[in-house]
Amino acid sequence: MAVGVCFKNMFVIDVKNLSFGYESSNASTLKDGLIFDSLDLSLKKGEIAGLVGPNGSGKSTLINILIGEIKKNSLKSGTVKVGAFSYLPQEAEVDHLANNLECFLELKFKDEPWRVDLALDIAGLNELIDFKSGLKVSSLSGGQNTRLALGVILARADYDQPEVLILDEPTNNLDVEGLIWLKESLLKFRSQGGAVLIASHDRSFLDDSVDKIFAIEEGRLAEYGGGYSSYREQLKIKNNFKLKRYESYMEVRKSLEVNIDENRRYADKVTGESYDRIKHSMPKGAFNGKKRRAQAGLGRKIGATHSKLEQLEEVKRPNKDPEIDVRFEAQIPKAKLIFKIESGGKSFGSKSVFKNLDLEVRGPSRVLIAGKNGAGKSTLLNILAGRDTLSGGDSQAGEDINIGYFSQDVYGLDDHKSAVEELSLSEKKLSRCYTLCIKIGLDKESADKKIGDLSRGQKAKLGFVKLMLSQPEVLILDEPTNHLDVSTKEAIEEALVKFKGCLIVASHDKYFVDKLKISKAVKL
Repeated sequence: MAVGVCFKNMFVIDVKNLSFGYESSNASTLKDGLIFDSLDLSLKKGEIAGLVGPNGSGKSTLINILIGEIKKNSLKSGTVKVGAFSYLPQEAEVDHLANNLECFLELKFKDEPWRVDLALDIAGLNELIDFKSGLKVSSLSGGQNTRLALGVILARADYDQPEVLILDEPTNNLDVEGLIWLKESLLKFRSQGGAVLIASHDRSFLDDSVDKIFAIEEGRLAEYGGGYSSYREQLKIKNNFKLKRYESYMEVRKSLEVNIDENRRYADKVTGESYDRIKHSMPKGAFNGKKRRAQAGLGRKIGATHSKLEQLEEVKRPNKDPEIDVRFEAQIPKAKLIFKIESGGKSFGSKSVFKNLDLEVRGPSRVLIAGKNGAGKSTLLNILAGRDTLSGGDSQAGEDINIGYFSQDVYGLDDHKSAVEELSLSEKKLSRCYTLCIKIGLDKESADKKIGDLSRGQKAKLGFVKLMLSQPEVLILDEPTNHLDVSTKEAIEEALVKFKGCLIVASHDKYFVDKLKISKAVKL
């Protein structure tokens, strides 16, 4: 639904001096428990901007403020103006609205049923038109779900008349075709005078699609021109400048402090030695007067240096990205049988997902499961992980193999427990649980929060911690980089490159896949 204020100027989002923090939050490192402190954001008509920041930095919170989920009267300070918008949440859960696709679409277009097929057409899901009356929405893949949700938004555009699209991780689960479709859809919307704000960690898509980057940095928003690669280069230069400025400040400060310390020691030394040397030859009163003059002179020098030190403008040490430490240390014998499928097929009712599949995996292979959205990649991974079975064909699994499974957006976590409580089920030593959280980029405050209060990226990190604890010989990963910030993605990439076990992965993240040294690709 499109809501917001009507803009008479070129800005569709205009945020000034925004300060906000949750009353119950103890996770913020900013003063007074703030998540944002004097944050500014301006987006013009015809602009496509990316919104980036580490997991837990407040991207989803900022979006919730923009769309009105967090009310203006709860803000500490600032003004928020947003034009008419359409919003795409992370992982739109459309299956909650209806049992089948046709019912879902009819609910979205109650008075305009002709838009039902239009939405599917815009979404590039024409193959579903003939099946919509009987197709369960829950049977759609993650990528199909995303395309459907955005297709609905665009099909309603002439009715809702949004000035800006606000999209939260829209590329999760999208195949190459879907990414091209998304980019073209956004460019078309911009050509019609619209603007787009995209919260995303998708490096490749941000490079290809946005005009500028908004980065959340220490509770404020910094703006960078260009795509993601340009942003990283500019950030590197900026951080190097900050570091040099800090080092220069510390050098001056240390010099002043050394000067003060040396003068103090000199004062003590001079007055003490002078007294010992001349106390028998000089009248006591005369000596005490000389001593006081010497002390006064040195005191003035020390005082002047103190004054310089106090007037020195403080420069804070630049924050470093947390050091992410991910390790999968198990290994598997060469040529050991992991899985074997002959003429395998899988169907849901009358709908065939895949058929006549032949697949043999032996350790330590590195296998990519590829295919379009809806081709059955997640279904196959579920079967390989032992969570589903084939509808036809023969299958064989290796014996005595420890399999670690990271499913798409489902991490097997209890939202009512804290991260540390969840980990303590596998690792009884509490200090070790905290250490594991820190290694994956969860600070102590986040580790103590209820899992249900964590961001999706933080939950994904916790899922990887649980995976590490299980020490798997075989890793089955389904879109593992969804929701993760870049530093965590890079750490996981490095860990998987070093992993000596068997790796089976489905991912549309080109940056990620290119790093993995895939030995076999299976296209569904």
